[in-house]
Amino acid sequence: MQQSSAQFDLAKVNNGRNERLLHADTRTISESEVDTGRSAAKVSGANLIAVKAGLAAAEAKVRVGAAAIESAQAQVASAKARVEAEQEAVLDAERVRSYTTIESPSDGRIGNKNVEVGNRVQVGQPLFALIARDCWVTANFKETQLRKCAPASGGNHHRRHRRTAIHGKIESMAPATGAEFALLPPDNATGNFTKVVQRVPVKIVFDRDTVAGFEDRLSPGLSAVVSVKIK
Repeated sequence: MQQSSAQFDLAKVNNGRNERLLHADTRTISESEVDTGRSAAKVSGANLIAVKAGLAAAEAKVRVGAAAIESAQAQVASAKARVEAEQEAVLDAERVRSYTTIESPSDGRIGNKNVEVGNRVQVGQPLFALIARDCWVTANFKETQLRKCAPASGGNHHRRHRRTAIHGKIESMAPATGAEFALLPPDNATGNFTKVVQRVPVKIVFDRDTVAGFEDRLSPGLSAVVSVKIK
């Protein structure tokens, strides 16, 4: 555009000079030369107008392109938002579907079942009791009987059945007496000269090999007679 504008200005100046020379002295310049200058000035003016129109059209295209870019960016942002919303919906659906599956913490047998097919389960509703395959006995020994007892990695501590001896081992001993975990624990240590022998829970875990075939007969809550061999 600058070149066209400069050419138009030069043609206009030359035409003006030729006009003045023609009016001052017809012998210096001819009318044909003046006509040529006039034509060149008109052509330069037309070229300048065309260049300006082309520049305006190009600027309009630039503005249209910028608007198209902004529109495309908005569409991209909207598509990303839809994708994120769909991904969140999928994750939420997977979470909801996972609520339909109740995974057991261990292998075992179900007892005291309180739910049937088609029932609606409420939050906190007990469904059933799970009896684990691992069996043990919590024996409340007197504290005076625990002088030589300690958790061991092996041994022949066992519970006797009428016909079969079920062997096990002492796995752990409670950190406090059974009375300490009661709702109203007694206080026999202060002001009481008659000491009451306390019971300490001792966990005895059965060996799986010795309970094979007796799993259905070993149920929680049954009484047990326990003896411990002291080495």
